[in-house]
Formats: sequence, structure tokens, C-alpha cells
Amino acid sequence: MSRGAPQDAAAPRWLYPVLALLTAIGAAARLAHDPWIAHQAPAYARLLEGQLIMRDTADFHGIVPFVAGATPFAGGHIGMEHYRAWLPVYGAGVVYFWTRDLYWSMALIDLVSVWLGAVCMYRLARRLGVSSAGSAIAAVLTAASPVYASVIWMQQIHGANTASLVWGSYAALLVLDGEFDSGRAVWRSTAAMGLALFGTSLLYNYVWVVVPCLFAVVAVEGTRRRARLLILLLGVLGYAGLTIATRRALTLAGWPLFPQDSDPERRVLRLLQGAGESGALVAVVKGMDPRHMASVFHPLPLLVGIAGMCLGTARLRVAGALSTVLAAYQGALADVPWAVINNYPFVYAGTGVAIVSIASLARQARPRAGLWAACALTALLVAVANVDVVGDYSLVRGAWIWLHAPI
Repeated sequence: MSRGAPQDAAAPRWLYPVLALLTAIGAAARLAHDPWIAHQAPAYARLLEGQLIMRDTADFHGIVPFVAGATPFAGGHIGMEHYRAWLPVYGAGVVYFWTRDLYWSMALIDLVSVWLGAVCMYRLARRLGVSSAGSAIAAVLTAASPVYASVIWMQQIHGANTASLVWGSYAALLVLDGEFDSGRAVWRSTAAMGLALFGTSLLYNYVWVVVPCLFAVVAVEGTRRRARLLILLLGVLGYAGLTIATRRALTLAGWPLFPQDSDPERRVLRLLQGAGESGALVAVVKGMDPRHMASVFHPLPLLVGIAGMCLGTARLRVAGALSTVLAAYQGALADVPWAVINNYPFVYAGTGVAIVSIASLARQARPRAGLWAACALTALLVAVANVDVVGDYSLVRGAWIWLHAPI
């Protein structure tokens, strides 16, 4: 590990079952009645094995059984929506092989991924320099986040994809902090970085968020800056090489990858190409609306999280600020509010910092006041983020406002 890098200790044992219980309760509460989409945008709802799902989940109805070997490949091509979710698709295929239940094969992958994302959030927060208590709070808020609530039971594998932002950020930061170093040789760290980024690209491709944040962390931390910059640069090249080789192999195997205009890379390139003539880039920047982000997170957790990021370590501040700008830009670029969640690990890490800071102030007045304050604030933020359970669909609807659901 590089000198001065924050260390991430194992999470307290009690945290794992608590996160599992939160995930299960949240999922069960939403399964107990029709999904929000059935009430807010019924035109986008479909039935799959007797369960309501979102229409777009049909993208995976053919690929999951194909991965399981149950049906031949009939699509003619693998869409980008399949490729950038290949690892959870493969996991769903394995479950489908044993269960032959398409709905639950995707549902189980989503539920396990949400739990793992919350568990990994603890370690990521510790790696960002957050205290153990603050990291536990961040993990709890992640498990109960409206980011997951808006996609649960839709069967788009969005739960797994969204959770991958935590996994990818943690894995890449782990490599950057020297956990794979071997003396002066950097080849192990370089290979690990390339594999971490490549794996992230097969989990909804949050590489475009993770890599800029890593460069920002290297810029603000002087420890082993040259070596870490070399590892990062070579890791990016390794990721690019693996991506090109994989896509070429798919083409040779008769499964050509079919790109989409909605892919972030294609949209950014097209935008930059036309920016000089049409001013499209300026238009997108002007379209960055913080209300979109508040409509997904809820204003209170978002404001508390941003305040906590300002109080956190240098790496939390810079990664949080950059990811927030990138999320707002992506939201304006894609013109869909759900795209603005790409800073959520840093928002929840910042929330943990803020709540612990408030609890420390309360503890100065009365010894036990700090614990009660932390529990009360955490419970409040969990409650406001899960109002859809009691019929208030404002948050989950805000994430998918492009469905033109009735107000």
C-alpha cells in the first residue's frame, strides 16, 4: 500500500446481516404491491411469467436463455445493452440454467448485487478516508437508496449495473493505492488496473466516471505520483486493448456487437464533432440542472452528502466534486434524470461524514446524544428515500421522468 493511503478495514460483522435485511425488506415491500411503473406509466409495463416488469426488459429475454444454453442465438447481433451488462447477464444465465425461471433469474442477480454494492460501499468509504461509523452509515444509505428502489423488480438488470459503480470505484482505487505492488515493479498493478477497468466496462461501463476520478486523486495526492500515474495510464491502455480484442472475438464468433446512439462514448464524440458549428456543447452545459439530481436522491440526502464531501478527505472532495459535475453533464447529455446518479457512492460517503460530524457535536453536550443523533439522522434519510413504499412515487418517478408518466 502506498504510504499515507487510507486503509479499509473489514466491516463489522453485524453490518452484513443488517444490509441484507434492509435489501430484503425494501424489495419485499415493493413486491407486495404493483410496481410504481404500473401506476405512473402503465403503457411501459409488461407481464413476464405473471409478474409486472418494465417494457425495455425485453432486451434481455433472448440473451439470458442463450447464455444458459437453453435457446440458440437468434438476435443476429449482441446489442450494446447486452455487452455493457455482460457479467450480470452471464450470472442471470447461470441462475436460469438451474431454475428455468427468467423473471427470478434476473431478480436474484439484482438483489444480490444491491447487497454486495452496499457491503462494498463500506470498504469504498473507508478507502476514501471516512471513519468506520461514517462508512457504516454510507452502506446503510446505499442499501436503502432510491437509486435502487426505482429499478427494483423491473428486470432490466439495472440493480446490478448501478451497484457496479461502487465495485468498479473500489477495485480501481484499491489498485491505485498499491495493494498489488511488488517492490518497484508496477506490472502487477498495471495488469490489475487494466482488468479492473475492463470488468467495470462489462458492468454498465462506468469507466468514464471511474478513470477521471482516479486521475483527480493522483493529482491531489503527492505520494508515489509518478508511479501511480504510470499504472493508471498503462491500465487504461490495457483496458482499451482487452475491449478491442473482446469485441473482435465476438465478431469472429458470429455475434457482432451492434452499437447504439445512446452509448455515452458515441454521444460525446458526436457532440464534440458538432460543437464548433452548432454550439451543442454549450447547449448541453447550459442544460445541466441540479434539480434533476435532487429529484432522484431527494434534496435532503443530497445536500447533506455534498456538505459531508466538503468536510471529508482530499480524495473524497475531489472525486465527489468531479463525479458530481460528470453526473450533471451526463444527465444533460442524455436528457434523462436517472443519468445524474453517477456520483451516488461519493454522495453517500459524504453523508456518512456529515452525520458523524453532527453526532460528534451532539456528544459534547451529552455522552449518549451522539449515538442517538446519528441513528435518528440516518433513519430520517432512509425514510425520505423510501416514500414510494407508502404510495408517494415522486422520487422513483423522478428518475424515469422521460417515461412521460402522469403527474
